[in-house]
Amino acid sequence: MRSLNGLVVRSLAAHRLRSLLTVLAIATGVAMVLAAAVVGQAASRQAAELAGEGRVDLEVVPAGGGRLAAGTLEAVRASPHVQRAAPSLRMEVRAAGPAQRG
Repeated sequence: MRSLNGLVVRSLAAHRLRSLLTVLAIATGVAMVLAAAVVGQAASRQAAELAGEGRVDLEVVPAGGGRLAAGTLEAVRASPHVQRAAPSLRMEVRAAGPAQRG
């Protein structure tokens, strides 16, 4: 076990840049996953808050699926009869079993 630890330390010391880049890549990946989780929770909380108040009177969706134009939310918020507007995200995910993978 002692020789394995020495081998690891020597390898890390010999390849400092590679080791640093690996650590940075792992840290960036973890940070991105955490950021995505925080954004998802915030959006869900805001949508649940609107739905919980019983004030969800209208849902705007694009015709034929896809995405709404970039200024749609701002245009809805600018309407004099709209008190509050919030974006919502829906995703459909299908899991494939081992036999269905291509």
